[in-house]
Amino acid sequence: MDAFPERVHEFKDFIIDLIYVIKEKTELVRKNAAILLAKIANDEELKNYIRANHGFDVLMSLRAQL
Repeated sequence: MDAFPERVHEFKDFIIDLIYVIKEKTELVRKNAAILLAKIANDEELKNYIRANHGFDVLMSLRAQL
């Protein structure tokens, strides 16, 4: 996150929910959740957490739709 990089770790609690939204919702909601997840993934620790929860697998499976 560009604006407040020191607060990015506060988003860890939302990662599972974001992955669910990306899997289950459609169109603009899905796209916005995917963008947020990608921005959060710039942090190395959170990237590992996203990977452990298959977030990148979900993003890759939907890459043609986003």
